Amino acid sequence: MSNSDLTPEELFLLSKFQKYKEPQEFQTEFWQSIIQKPVDRLIEDFYNKGLLEKADLKRALDYKCKMVDLKKMLKQKNLNHTGKKEKLIATLLNCANDELLEEYSKVKLYKCSNVGAILVKEFVDTEDKKREENERIVINALKERDFVKAIREVVKFEASQIIPRGMGIDWKNYNLEQIDVEILTNIFKSKPKILSDVDVDKLEVLRIGASMMHLYGAAVADKWFPTNLETKSRFDNNTAARMLLFHAEFLREKNDINNSIKSGIATIKQIAIIASDDSCEECRAMANKKYTLNNIPELPYEKCTCDLGCRCCMSPVFD
Repeated sequence: MSNSDLTPEELFLLSKFQKYKEPQEFQTEFWQSIIQKPVDRLIEDFYNKGLLEKADLKRALDYKCKMVDLKKMLKQKNLNHTGKKEKLIATLLNCANDELLEEYSKVKLYKCSNVGAILVKEFVDTEDKKREENERIVINALKERDFVKAIREVVKFEASQIIPRGMGIDWKNYNLEQIDVEILTNIFKSKPKILSDVDVDKLEVLRIGASMMHLYGAAVADKWFPTNLETKSRFDNNTAARMLLFHAEFLREKNDINNSIKSGIATIKQIAIIASDDSCEECRAMANKKYTLNNIPELPYEKCTCDLGCRCCMSPVFD
């Protein structure tokens, strides 16, 4: 059997059995919407075709029973109930009768067979290569400052995924391109004061990482950095990239507020800075004041002393 005999959705389901799983775990509306056929029948079909193997009684007991369950069963038969879980299971299998273990012998617990594991590896490797190629194209577009292309390549990739990233995002009808362009433009045009010690060439690398974090919704940018990257910043590479992204979002939000004021949509005379509970003293002191749009401190705050970087945010005060 080859991958061509299964749909990508079926291969995706099969990939969830790299460890022992019960079929009932996949009896949900979520999986039904993905597979578009009875999931329990498909799993049984995997088993009948030799793509899954059923766990033996020992594994079923290990999967289904906690220590307290095993000890209770052993006590019922006046058997030794001390020791680690593996020992308790061995005692049960050696000494208990079939009646005691009957319910566990009926447990359906499946894991990929050798054949199934090969198919899953081919599927995962193919998907990884698709992502790597997409990321390569996006990085090149960012280097060329073609932000629209970078965004559309990410959108096209996410729309092709079996389970697209982002709750509630309709990747097939994506309408946030303008916001993304503004954020990417800010990342590459602006340098926050908090990163004043970063050289220009290193800043370019950080900008790519920050942009990829934004486009792919990632918390870190390590995978897009050279392994030997040293920026001379007091922050680690991921934090420095996050400060760049934070600053870009701050500029966009500030511009939105300004446009709202000019258009008369909202009357905003003051803006509050909100610090987190574990912010540094400098940030907490800055956050205890209110500002106008023209004199609001730059975020991330350049005087922040936290190793995690500034995490303050601004909040308009509406009349």
